[in-house]
Amino acid sequence: MSCGKETQPDPVTPELVDTITTPIDTVQHIIEFGKAVMWKNGSSYYWPGTIAANYQGDSISSRFRLRGTSIVGNGYIENISINDIPCQKGKLPIELFNSDNFKNFIPEALYSIVYDGDQILSYYQVDTTRTDHYIEILRYDSVEHIVEGRFQLFMGKTQDSNWLSTPDSILLTGGKFHLKIKEP
Repeated sequence: MSCGKETQPDPVTPELVDTITTPIDTVQHIIEFGKAVMWKNGSSYYWPGTIAANYQGDSISSRFRLRGTSIVGNGYIENISINDIPCQKGKLPIELFNSDNFKNFIPEALYSIVYDGDQILSYYQVDTTRTDHYIEILRYDSVEHIVEGRFQLFMGKTQDSNWLSTPDSILLTGGKFHLKIKEP
């Protein structure tokens, strides 16, 4: 027996998990329950708005939507909506927002910048020249009505007011959500 001081191993720093490339089965949860976040235009901080999930349409447990709002300040509000998301696991492309496509179970996205609550400054829809926008449902619990997933969107301006300059495009990356889906 030695009376000397025992050496302790160096503490191990846990590796960050890249949830985009790591298989889903190896990840506990991508985000804390009740949270939804995304990065806007590559910023180093998350979009400061709130995002909620609601069932959509005639039947609970068939499809839902994500809706978010951020009050930017000085009367400016940014809104995001991803609609027509099937309540099942899988990765889906995002199509243009169009009332003719509604209820086809292919998600659609719309982003808007509004001034003073009722003056639309700009609308943005997915850039159809890109193929890398998606929404992926990682987990769906039809009993507890909980959904978890991730998304990314590359959106171009489709409508603009002529009295105030707004960005030509909006890039929404690193989107994650783990939410209770509310009834309509």
